[in-house]
Amino acid sequence: MTPKHHPENKEPLFVPKRFGFGIGINWYNPVGQVITIGILLAVAAAVIVALVQSR
Repeated sequence: MTPKHHPENKEPLFVPKRFGFGIGINWYNPVGQVITIGILLAVAAAVIVALVQSR
């Protein structure tokens, strides 16, 4: 969506996928950014824990 249709901080949290069916998290929404960063940190922490425990 263009800024004309969604003013700042009014971007939708979920947007339709470009290819196929479903929805995705919108990175332009502040809540979407927090969710995305949280998921990335959780995955990174899980990888680090797995590496430490395997030694």
